[in-house]
Amino acid sequence: MNSITSFFKRYAQPIFWLIAWSTFAYGWFMFKKDGSLFWAFLIWGPFLGGILVTAIAEGRRGLKTGGG
Repeated sequence: MNSITSFFKRYAQPIFWLIAWSTFAYGWFMFKKDGSLFWAFLIWGPFLGGILVTAIAEGRRGLKTGGG
């Protein structure tokens, strides 16, 4: 097993929350500062974080079943 994959499997929850909150906070801050719709896209951080962590930890099978 790849070391990155095993790391994501072991720490899936903390990695998810780190990605979710950091992208949300950064996107919100930059959207308020700049007003560009690109930054508004990063407000979807929890959704993007969930997909990324599930894809790395569980692979295609995890994405099809919803990570469970």
